[in-house]
Amino acid sequence: MGNKHELGPVGTNVLFENSKVKVWELVLAPGESSSWHHHTWDYITVGLMDSVIDRELIDGTKDRTTPALGVFRYADGHEPHRVTNVGDKPHRNLLIEIKEAPE
Repeated sequence: MGNKHELGPVGTNVLFENSKVKVWELVLAPGESSSWHHHTWDYITVGLMDSVIDRELIDGTKDRTTPALGVFRYADGHEPHRVTNVGDKPHRNLLIEIKEAPE
């Protein structure tokens, strides 16, 4: 299937980067969506506030998560997607991409 969505950055701002990790901040107002993006590396997200987020895949499939302050999630098995803040409060999280290949 061809990619009909232009891919963009995985977050709003890069906060830190070195040869091993890249740390992003993602900030979304209520109703706002991220860019369509694809993660090159495995990553960990850390919730910085309670929110409600829908993740949409290119095939139209959606799932919902409810990030919460201090809750983290490890992600692998990447495919292009975007996330949308479907809650009534701003969303903010950190996303830490792990650049090193697993041993």
